[in-house]
Amino acid sequence: MLSKKELIGDIPYPIFLMRCRTDFKFFAENLCRENSSGEKITIQPYQLKWIKRVETSRRAIVESGTRSGKTEVIGALYPLWKMFCGKNINVLLISKTMEQSSSNLLYRIKYYIENNEILSEMMLPEDRSRAWNATEILTKNNCNVKNLPYNDHVKGFGANIIVCDEIDSYEDTNIFFEHILSRLGPNAKLIGISTPVGPTMIIGLLKEKQEAGLLRGWTFMKTPYLVDDGGNPAKIEKREDILNYKSVWPERWTIQELYNRWEQGKANWMRNYMCVNIGEVDDAIFPIKYIESSFDYKLGFSQTVNHESMYFIGIDLCNSEGPRSDFDAYVVIEKTGGFYIIRWI
Repeated sequence: MLSKKELIGDIPYPIFLMRCRTDFKFFAENLCRENSSGEKITIQPYQLKWIKRVETSRRAIVESGTRSGKTEVIGALYPLWKMFCGKNINVLLISKTMEQSSSNLLYRIKYYIENNEILSEMMLPEDRSRAWNATEILTKNNCNVKNLPYNDHVKGFGANIIVCDEIDSYEDTNIFFEHILSRLGPNAKLIGISTPVGPTMIIGLLKEKQEAGLLRGWTFMKTPYLVDDGGNPAKIEKREDILNYKSVWPERWTIQELYNRWEQGKANWMRNYMCVNIGEVDDAIFPIKYIESSFDYKLGFSQTVNHESMYFIGIDLCNSEGPRSDFDAYVVIEKTGGFYIIRWI
C-alpha cells in the first residue's frame, strides 16, 4: 500500500489534497501513482484534453486505439477523481460482458482505493465486506459504483456518471438508446470510450444523428496515434507513410512498433491505430467509398409509382417457428435510369 508519507512528500497535507481536487493530472500522477499492472501513471497531453472536454460536456465520446490509456484514464481514474472531489455520486459502468467490467473498470477503481492510504482513509468503508462485492461498491463518502453488462436489465439504477466501455462493440444498439440513456439523472454525464468498429454501430449512429440535426450537445473526440508537426491526423495510404509522422505517445508507441504492426493488414491497422474505418480489404470488389456515395439520408421510403421505372421485389421467406422466429422480408427496388433505389422494405 502507498503510504500517506510516501505520497505527499514535503507538501503540506491540505495543499496536497487541494491540488488533487483541482488538478486531474496531479491527482493521477501523484496520488494514484501506478495502475493495477504496476505501471507508473503519466498523463499524456492528449489524455488531458479528453478530461477537459469530458468535464465541460454532458455527453462525450472518446475514440482511440488499443492501449491508448482510454480505459484507465476515462474509465477508472476519472470516475475515481469525481468521487474523491465530491460525495453522493452514483457511477454506472457498462461493458459488453460482466467479466469485462469486473476485471477492468470496477477492479481498477477498487485497486486504487485499497492500495492507497489516503484513498482508503477517505473512501474505504469499515464494513467493506458488506458494502463491497464483485459488481458494486459503496464508499465512505456515500458514492456508489456499480458495474453491469450491456443488456436491458440496467433499469432501476439512476446515475450521475455513466461510462460505457468499448461502446462501439455493443451489438444491439437499441438497448443504448432505449435503456442506457434513460438511466441518466438531471445534469448527469455519459462517457463512451471505444476503438471504432463500424458506421452502423453506436458511435456511427450518433454521428449520423448529429449530422442530420437530430442530436445536440454531444462531444466527439478522436485520437489517432500518428500526427504531423501541426498535430493533424496522419494521412496513411501505404506502410511507408508511417515513417513521415510522429507518435502521440512515443514512449509507448514508437514509429518502428507501429510500422511493424502493419502486418495486421491496412484495414485493421487503420482502425486500431488511426480510428479510421475503411471497412474493406485492399482488393475489395465493391470499395466502401462507392457504397457510401450511394446513400442519400434525405430520401425516404415511398409508395409513389413512377410509370417510367421498372420495379423488382426481393423476398426472404421465414421457415422457422416459435416466439423468437424471424419474419418474412420484402424489399421493393425501383430501377430508374441507371440507378437502383430501395423504395420500401
